[in-house]
Amino acid sequence: MATLLAVGIQGLVMVVITVISLLMPSMTRRDLLFGVTVAHNARETAEGKAIIRRYRLGVLLVAVIEAIGLALLWLLAPPHFWNSLWIVIIPLVLVLIPDIPYLLAWRSARALAIALPPASTPAPSAGLRPRRYADYVPLIWEALPLALIALTASYLAFTYAAAPAIIPTHFDAAGNPNAFSTKSIGSYFMLVWTQLFLYALITFLSVLTVRAKATVRVPVFLKLAPDLDEAAMDGIAKVIATTDLDGLIVSNTTITRDPVAGMENASESGGLSGKPLFNLATRRLAQMRQRTSLPIIGVGGIHSPESALAKFEAGANAIQLYTALVFGGLDLLDRIKRGLANTVRAEGKSNISDVVGRRAAEWAKGELSL
Repeated sequence: MATLLAVGIQGLVMVVITVISLLMPSMTRRDLLFGVTVAHNARETAEGKAIIRRYRLGVLLVAVIEAIGLALLWLLAPPHFWNSLWIVIIPLVLVLIPDIPYLLAWRSARALAIALPPASTPAPSAGLRPRRYADYVPLIWEALPLALIALTASYLAFTYAAAPAIIPTHFDAAGNPNAFSTKSIGSYFMLVWTQLFLYALITFLSVLTVRAKATVRVPVFLKLAPDLDEAAMDGIAKVIATTDLDGLIVSNTTITRDPVAGMENASESGGLSGKPLFNLATRRLAQMRQRTSLPIIGVGGIHSPESALAKFEAGANAIQLYTALVFGGLDLLDRIKRGLANTVRAEGKSNISDVVGRRAAEWAKGELSL
């Protein structure tokens, strides 16, 4: 019975590892193929499909060989075999052998790899560089389960004798043992099995983490200062055209004090926000709208429905405000929304997007102000 239990546990370990190995190519990030950074559509190419197919056939072949090996051990191994150190070594073999198809697939997948920037080369501004496998699943998560299993195996091997021990399992009314059972290192294999379960669980959670990070992408917007000149805006437009930036925020606060010259505290340092920033920020917004088709969030000096409308007309796809909320309260948001809605309806339009950029040229030339 003990032999059958040991073989059954080993077989269950083999099944769990095989299932995880078969599912692994479908559960990792789309731009990772067996630890190699590839193009997002690499899996759908004929070569990519062939690599995955060969890997899964290799996993199945390894599983068949392991099953035959366990069956032969069950039939031919002497009883004392299952009470020896082999009871710890076998699960390690069952875990490590499926890595052979993985390594072969990794070698084949390298032919599909895309070039990664050298470690000393900084990533381009706002660019999303290809991720290495360790960026998402640290290698410690790969090594930790096997280390736990090895430590547990060593602990069992040196703590418990290989020969069976006679353990009382039942006692009579007087407290004297009247039934006995033999227990050996094989009886304590449940501790190793627990570590193997943790290995499978950690691997599964790691795969889910990688997959989640591959499917959830946080939009990246670049926020610009209103103090840029034409040359700086031309340079920024050229750079962002080569990246996968999601949009712009125009603009940040300004360091100029021209809008508040002569006012009390005008000489204080720091960024100037609020209504005095509006005309400068809106002009820079219109000038960037002429240089890019990316979505732009218009920011700076919005304080009324009229100023919000001007941002859209200058080229903003959305607006953002903060300083005016300090003085106008949250009711300002309702006033702005109602004012924009009334304007759209009065002009016979169906959406605020219909007015986006219609006066960008005038704002860019400085012909308009508010």
